[in-house]
Parts: sequence; structure tokens; C-alpha cells
Amino acid sequence: MLVFIKRPMTNKEFARVIERLQAKDIGALKILYEQFFKRIYYTALGVVKSEHDAYDIAMNVIMKLVDYPSDPYQITNHIGLLITMTKNETKDFFRKCDGYVNVEDMEEIAVTDLKDKMWLYDILNELSDDEQELFIAHCIWGIKLKDVALESRKSYITVKRTYAGIKRKIQHLYS
Repeated sequence: MLVFIKRPMTNKEFARVIERLQAKDIGALKILYEQFFKRIYYTALGVVKSEHDAYDIAMNVIMKLVDYPSDPYQITNHIGLLITMTKNETKDFFRKCDGYVNVEDMEEIAVTDLKDKMWLYDILNELSDDEQELFIAHCIWGIKLKDVALESRKSYITVKRTYAGIKRKIQHLYS
């Protein structure tokens, strides 16, 4: 039995998919959705703590890609673009609701719906804001620690120590 492992999409492949979307090729939407929706969703979920709102935010990001107005070949870091779009969409969400998240919405979610996502809530609640950003970038988006260090303008050793601290917190949480 052959097992195919999805490799990360390159910037050039991402640009081709966006170009196909601009040409109204609906098959490109499926590619974007399969490659990135879950990561965008979990990134938003880590901030808004509501599955429904995180889903809406993720769909908004995907739909903004459908209407991407510029030349997709000018995108130099598609992962960075997606993270930035998700952060901006999350900020817009909070602006629209004045920073208020309805706790009742979170309580209406059945426990069975959360069982595969509960680990994320547990972990993110233990982490500081900086640690959350590092965890999402490295563990959800797969960005290398060296690249996270460059992006955040921190030394690699600082990022590595922070990540080691995150691992200790997670181990302590589940021990």
C-alpha cells in the first residue's frame, strides 16, 4: 500500500493556485482549502476560543484569497501572508464585537465536538501570548524555529529556550 505524504506547498505553487483562482478555476479552491483551512482555523481558534467564530474567520481568509487582487507571483512568503491574514481577520472579528466573545456560544458546543480539539485549549491556556505565537507558528504552521527567530527579530537561542519552556509546560500539563 502506497502512502503519500503531503509536502508543504512552495511559494511558486501557491502563486499558481491563486492565479488559477483569479481565472475562476474552482478546483484551485479545493486545493487551498485542503492545504490551509485547518491551519488557519486552529490559528484563529487559539485566539478567539470559539469554534464557530474560528470557522468564520478561516472561511473569510480563504474567501479573501479567492479575491486576491494583486499579482500572486509577488508573494515572497505565502505562510507569512496566511498567518498575517488570519491575525488581521481575528482583529477585525474583535473590532466588530468590541472585544466581546459570547461565552454562551462556547458552552453550547457538545463535549463530543471538542474531544479532538481540547488539547489545543489546554495548551494555549498554559502559554503566554509570546509562547502561543511561537507554538502556533512552529507546531501548527510548521515554521522552523530559525525562521521564527528571524521573523520575530529574536535570537535563535532565545526562541529555542522559549520552545523548550513550552515543551516543559506541555509535559507538566499532561503528566
